[in-house]
Amino acid sequence: MVFLAGCQSRQAPKDVFYQPQAVQQGQPRYANNGQFQNGKPSQFPGDVQSYAGQQTTMAGILLPLSGQSQALGKAMLDGATLAVFESNNPGFTLTPYDTGSSDAGAQTAARKALADGAKILIGPIFASNVRAVKTVAQPQNVPVLSFSNDRTIGGNGVYLMGYQPQTQVDRVLQHATSNGLNRIGILAPDSPFGMQVVQAAQNAVKNLGAKIIAIQYFKADGSNINDAAKAIGRLAAGADSSVAEDQTYQALLLPAAGAQLRTIAALLPYFNVSSQRVKLLGVSSWYDRSLLADNYLQGSWFAGASPLQKDAFRNKYMAAFARQPQALESLAYDATALAATLAKTGTEAFSTTQLNNPNGFGGVEGIFRFRNDGSADRGLAVIEIRGNTFYEVNPPPSVFTTAQY
Repeated sequence: MVFLAGCQSRQAPKDVFYQPQAVQQGQPRYANNGQFQNGKPSQFPGDVQSYAGQQTTMAGILLPLSGQSQALGKAMLDGATLAVFESNNPGFTLTPYDTGSSDAGAQTAARKALADGAKILIGPIFASNVRAVKTVAQPQNVPVLSFSNDRTIGGNGVYLMGYQPQTQVDRVLQHATSNGLNRIGILAPDSPFGMQVVQAAQNAVKNLGAKIIAIQYFKADGSNINDAAKAIGRLAAGADSSVAEDQTYQALLLPAAGAQLRTIAALLPYFNVSSQRVKLLGVSSWYDRSLLADNYLQGSWFAGASPLQKDAFRNKYMAAFARQPQALESLAYDATALAATLAKTGTEAFSTTQLNNPNGFGGVEGIFRFRNDGSADRGLAVIEIRGNTFYEVNPPPSVFTTAQY
């Protein structure tokens, strides 16, 4: 297994000694023996493609640096910049390109990156953007490390760094059933993601000796959450003495996030879903520090990256940028660290053989490897919301023990 820069251990990260500077599209960022500079290093004059007499490998990162998603794009670029700094690979450069707010913008950014000599593309974020970029990158055999989790666009040189619903659901349900919670309820949004989670749960229980007792959807805009909570509450364990015990659920899978999750969690006790009898289960979007203060979510479990790794990344990100990372900066870090690490391996650095390494890679988000369809297989922890902390109740695996598929 290849461990990415800065991710070899769970120790606290070293301090980062640089100040972020304004984003300039097409301006390379270098790892300079531990001294990060935004822009061309003055001590190495000459062509951009030459660094101390050494040919460099350039990666283009495609992010929305303007338009409605620019705050997200710039934050992710900061995460990627941290990876460049820590890679200590003077033969690697990362150059940002603005995708704007459209598929056409993403395609233009990809063309510019390829014309500038990019050997791998990191990003974009959104599935439709990835489709547009794929048509440009694929004919040139340049791989794309996208941040999407849409499996319909993966494969044939497109890799999906985004978390897959199946991986998260498998992990949290495996932990639940190993603790005797074999009867599962699901309360999910009627969105593509919600439906993917339901399908993932239906797949998972087949191998776990568990069963799904009830499935209830709510409108993605939350307009009928009360009705949905009331409906799912009827079959909660202990809710109705007239219902046979084996027809009630012991755990409720709830793939929601943020304010909507907090609203649902507060409603459930009013509809007989008691935290004393029903364990709430979640997905990686629950790694949200604003949830720690929510009394209704105390004791719940979800699947995600190790809190030790996430906290280490959070600390060094805050040291560099004086603000907390949100959701996707760590994915940008891992994708860039992967590119910088593979760039050291030579002319076939980004070949299918390298990227499809069955042993995988280690990063902030834990171990991961790419399946044949381009989606990411991940080794996740199970985390409990306990007091004011994310507590790791079941650690992530350190190696993959099953065959790649």
